[in-house]
Amino acid sequence: MFNNSRQISIIITIFVTILIGQTPDQVLADGKNELNNGQFVRAESLFTQALEMDPTFSPAMLELARINLRLGKMKETRDFLKGAIDADPENQEFRDEFDRINEINTLMN
Repeated sequence: MFNNSRQISIIITIFVTILIGQTPDQVLADGKNELNNGQFVRAESLFTQALEMDPTFSPAMLELARINLRLGKMKETRDFLKGAIDADPENQEFRDEFDRINEINTLMN
């Protein structure tokens, strides 16, 4: 019935969007607003929710990487950035951020 995991992901995203009435983009925007207001825990929760709605949603992975960086969680930061790069290999912003994180990690050790 379904040819690949991307089709399944799209169907799940559509179902969740209908069920809760928001898209991952809208949840991401809400998370960015919370982040700008200094509400890191709420922002992290919203970014996680966006990623649960669409497990391939790379902008949420990038924001989760940035929050984990602020918290000093380097492994989680790298994992989220790797996920973002895997989901969107052509996105130079993700690669640049990954390089920056590796540089910070090298300087810390």
